[in-house]
Formats: sequence, C-alpha cells, structure tokens
Amino acid sequence: MLNIDDIQIFLMTHNRADLIQETIISLLNQSVNLKEIIVLDNESSDNTEEIVKSYYDKGVKYIKTFGFLGNFYKAKEISDKKYVMLFHDDDILHPDYLKNALEILNKEKNIAAIYSRYTEFFNDDSPKDFPQIEKHYHLFKNQKDFAVFMFFCEVISYATAIYKTTLFKKIDLEYEKFNKFNDWPFLVKFAQYDNVALLEDRNAIYVRRHSGQDTWTYTNIPSYEQIINWDKFFLRYLFPKRR
Repeated sequence: MLNIDDIQIFLMTHNRADLIQETIISLLNQSVNLKEIIVLDNESSDNTEEIVKSYYDKGVKYIKTFGFLGNFYKAKEISDKKYVMLFHDDDILHPDYLKNALEILNKEKNIAAIYSRYTEFFNDDSPKDFPQIEKHYHLFKNQKDFAVFMFFCEVISYATAIYKTTLFKKIDLEYEKFNKFNDWPFLVKFAQYDNVALLEDRNAIYVRRHSGQDTWTYTNIPSYEQIINWDKFFLRYLFPKRR
C-alpha cells in the first residue's frame, strides 16, 4: 500500500518570488500531510530563496540549480522515491489532489503516470474557495489512445503530472527537437510503458496565466523544423498505417 511518502514533490521555480508563496501554501494545505517539499530554483535573481526558507519549519527545502533545464535535470538526479511530481511555481493545487492520486495508485496496477485536466485563471484572480472535486478518472491502457486524446484535448496539465520514478529517469524532454512544446510528447511517452490515469475534473488544478509567462512570449518560438517534428510525433498515432 502506497502512502504520501512514496511521492516526492519538487516545486520548480525561476524568479517567481511574487507568486511562489501562494503555490507553496497550496501544497502545504493538501489533505494528506506532506513531510517534505523540495524547491528547485534555477538561478533566480529575486528574493525567491528568502521566501522559500521562511517555510523551512514546514518541511520545505531549497536547492539552487544551474544551467538550461537545471531544475528538470536536478529532479532526475536526486529523485529516489517510487513516484515523483514536478509542480510549477505559479499554479494552485486543489487540497484533495494528492489524496485522489494516491487512491488511484493503490487501486490500479501498473500506473506509469497520473495526469489531470485543469482550469485557467488570470494574474492575481486566484481561487478563494475550492469546490469538491469528482474522483472520476479515465485509464488509458495503450499509448495510441492516449496520444490521440492528447492531440484533440489539449487541456491536460504538465504541472500536476505524477510519474513512476524509474520511467521519469529514463524519459527525456527533447527540448531541442520540440522547443517549448516538448511537454506534450513527454507526457505521451509514459503511456508506452504502462497505464496512464487522467483525472477529469478540471478543478484539480488551477493554472495561472500571467504576463511574462513563457507560453505567452516570442523569445523562443519553435522553428519550422521543430513544429514539423511535433506534427510527425502525433501523426504517427493518428494515422499509424501511413508511417
């Protein structure tokens, strides 16, 4: 029987001192008691470290990382529990998210990853009250079905993903191949090894949209080649006989 100590929680951040406190609180307010939250900070130049360290007595730890994708690779390096979750520094987690995820892990066999749909909110208009979330989820038992679903239903959160650690250490983001759209192929790859569970209630996580967010900037637009790579990745599942 798995318990919350079998899921290692990493909070990934970079220069989000104005947002990260609300995110930390949403983790600390989980209905299952988190004994440890590891904040991975990729060379922030604001007062992120000071804010994080103010929660040391709550089991929050701080590790500074360096280099491109430093947070991701540090999580790969030091993760040592059965499952791992990479949370984002600008999102808000429903209090029962981890409780529901644990119930799935203990009910189903051979879970490679758990994902969730999400609700968007903008800037500082964060949710004040959390409705009770439905526990209904869908279990994808083959990669093709999940890839097709992912292609036609974009609203799946990378931030709440819980991965089997052995697979997380094995699968790479391939940023150079797909640029900032690398998260879609990354999520799909887990389904080639085992079952993928998708929590369908969009209130499980609230994703913040704000100015300066990477998905809203034009500083790292995918090249034509990277866009074609992304299309090819999904088309082979949509039209398998044409490969």
